[in-house]
Amino acid sequence: MNRWNSLTLLGLLLAMGHIRAAPPLSGNDERFAQGMTVLFPGEQALHFRLRSDPLPDEGQGGAVKDLQLGPPLDLWILDADKNQLSVEDAKLTGPGGTVVSPAAAGHWRVNRPKVGYYDLEVDGPAVPWRLWSAFHPFMVRVVRPVTLNVASPPAAVFLYPARSRLDLRAPGPVVIGDDEKATWLAFLPWDLFEPSRPDIRIEGNTVLEPGAPLVLKAIVTDPDGDVDRIVWHLPDGETHEGPELNRKACHFQTWSLKVSAQDREGTTAGAEAEITPPPLHAAELPGIVIVQAEDFSGQDGGRVAVTDRGANVGKMITKWHHDLEHWLEWQLDVENAGAYQLYARYATGGSETRRELTIDGASPGDPFASIAFPKTGGYGRRAREWRTRLLGPPVVLTPGKHALRMTNLGDGLALDYLALVPVLKGGK
Repeated sequence: MNRWNSLTLLGLLLAMGHIRAAPPLSGNDERFAQGMTVLFPGEQALHFRLRSDPLPDEGQGGAVKDLQLGPPLDLWILDADKNQLSVEDAKLTGPGGTVVSPAAAGHWRVNRPKVGYYDLEVDGPAVPWRLWSAFHPFMVRVVRPVTLNVASPPAAVFLYPARSRLDLRAPGPVVIGDDEKATWLAFLPWDLFEPSRPDIRIEGNTVLEPGAPLVLKAIVTDPDGDVDRIVWHLPDGETHEGPELNRKACHFQTWSLKVSAQDREGTTAGAEAEITPPPLHAAELPGIVIVQAEDFSGQDGGRVAVTDRGANVGKMITKWHHDLEHWLEWQLDVENAGAYQLYARYATGGSETRRELTIDGASPGDPFASIAFPKTGGYGRRAREWRTRLLGPPVVLTPGKHALRMTNLGDGLALDYLALVPVLKGGK
């Protein structure tokens, strides 16, 4: 069962300060608690790690998600009878190493915790004790064997990075980590998380100006600081290693860039960004042929609208969705024989937009029989809604005029222009 299903509303109310958590002493409060079945012997220094994940965006619009806040963080150090212990030698640090001041000795409260890892270091009290966590499961670092007492009913631990389960079938003391195979341990049946997973994001300008190179940086945060590999995943299977990427922009259509980070334990994280190159009309490519969408030479099966929404070049066409099999045709004036790549600058709010393309009444190949146009978020009223799309593999054209026809197979499409780009030697 997803723990958010029962805790989301309570968590949101706590985060907004509408109610306050009562001290976890007994009764029904325990059903919201993590940590009440495990007791640590006294005088044992321990390192705990919690991960604060974003609150789910369930009917809250974009506010909760955009703020990147987790559920309230409420930690208590309790004795064997579940009474609060006053512990002076304990420190809680949040994302970025920020020290969290305790609400009282042995109690930490953060109403609006940032997303990321929290580390609690406790120089063990002189008496047996337990850690109570209201909404966040925790894991214990195994730098040396960890001794604990298991209460009834029996519990289980999960060893990381071995990812193995160890059932504790009988109450009583047990030592974990004496085989030197575990780095972290968690207590089941709580939700598990990666205790040392790095986080990564891409920083830099992903919308390129004409002639500008692609310059990006991978920003990595890692709770253990042991990330030893960062890899950029480029189109056509290319890769580049290192935290920074600086390369000439050689693609004309919008494309997806991925970057991954890996630490010494093999834990990985990834991020993705959409790269928008300069529009073809601003690229100043030799031999390029651009045909404005509004300059179609014929249509049948329906009627498009010619308009100007400001972010297009010249004018544009839209309302090309009412009738299936509605086609438009353009005349291409090719000066030199050779192979050309066909592009379209388009915008669509539809998720199933498809068009068939023919040249001089014949299909240039199977990829042109049903061309998908991915959703861009609208129909060209804003600049960010326009994309450049490669329509298929290169086509070979002879000098002279050619008729290019596109037929509606489904959903709406706003079209700014079509472009023919000569394929240079080497295939680019």
